[in-house]
Amino acid sequence: KHTTMLEIFEKMGRSTGVVSTAEITHATPAACYAKSIDRGYKSDIYLAYNTAAINAGAKDIARQLIEFPYGNGIDVAMGGGRYSFKPIGRMDREDLTKDWLNQPNSIYVQSLEELGEIDYKATDKVLGLFGNGHMNYEYDRATVGENQEPSLSEMTVSAIRILRKNPEGFFLMVEGGRIDHAHHASNAYRALTDTIEFDNAIESAF
Repeated sequence: KHTTMLEIFEKMGRSTGVVSTAEITHATPAACYAKSIDRGYKSDIYLAYNTAAINAGAKDIARQLIEFPYGNGIDVAMGGGRYSFKPIGRMDREDLTKDWLNQPNSIYVQSLEELGEIDYKATDKVLGLFGNGHMNYEYDRATVGENQEPSLSEMTVSAIRILRKNPEGFFLMVEGGRIDHAHHASNAYRALTDTIEFDNAIESAF
């Protein structure tokens, strides 16, 4: 078994977080906290067909995020992928966002507006799921109405405001996850605009 980045830093007593415009259970963020024989096992629906893995005690990636057993668990996770955490997207029909809220001083947010309302003094853990699947490209991102989403920069700044409260330091993985998707779709404009926003997110961290 490999040792994940978040496992290393949680054992050191530091705060940890993952932020992505892709589903938070997608390959890059998941590699920071999960151990899986298949990157597609983001929900137990996809794992259900592998009885050997289930019998061996395998858990889907979404559940591994919520039940991360090292240190005091993951402190911040923001991105898309709400479907894998909600009953509609799970074979066990559990709402994993409610399990997240069993932790002290934890909140769950689903929109740009809710992200902006966080009381950082009273909050130590944030789960933000801003789309059922991947978040929108920056060019298509809605900032008003029912489907409003934060930018990668806004998620990064919010995550750091939580994580920096730990005097021992923190580790945060930030991914402009949809840049790759735009390239796969041969959509140069959206790849470039998402790259610019990724650069903005890096700048916002300093």
